[in-house]
Amino acid sequence: MKIFTNSPIIKFKEPAFSADQKKDRKLHESAKNLEALVFEKMLSSMRKAIPKGGLFDEGQAEGIYQSMMDQELGKRIAQSGGMGLSELIYAKLCKLKQG
Repeated sequence: MKIFTNSPIIKFKEPAFSADQKKDRKLHESAKNLEALVFEKMLSSMRKAIPKGGLFDEGQAEGIYQSMMDQELGKRIAQSGGMGLSELIYAKLCKLKQG
């Protein structure tokens, strides 16, 4: 078997963004992360409101798993549009940045 070491590799360039565009993208990402955190806390609070019961006690591993699951669900909900909280935060921060 012959291995070619000088085979061409396709490299894609990332589009060039200005410093302001990069800051806006980072600001928008931060707003999405904040919305994800709000959903995570909301899911966690709702889970705590459910009465515990059953044959087995909840262990430490299950608590960690539930926390990680709430965090991931919060991210997914925020990424899929959420309730528009991130857009409101982003708009408000843009107004503060301008004025």
